[in-house]
Amino acid sequence: MASLLTMVAQGIGVALMPEPIVRQMLDDQQLIELNIDQAAPALSFNCSWRLDDDRILPQLLANSSREIMTDGIQTA
Repeated sequence: MASLLTMVAQGIGVALMPEPIVRQMLDDQQLIELNIDQAAPALSFNCSWRLDDDRILPQLLANSSREIMTDGIQTA
């Protein structure tokens, strides 16, 4: 996602991203928000890691990402 965000900030297209991820760049005017009439499609998020990986970081990243994605979803 970081690579996609960098490309968009450099003017190489547009991206559909959760607002919490881009909020700071919007505030700093590094990005502009496009207002569109169509609702964003439902997106799924996947994170995987080895079952024998006992590090806590993969689990924390998955939980954090899940929260960001859920918080960024607005219902009509």
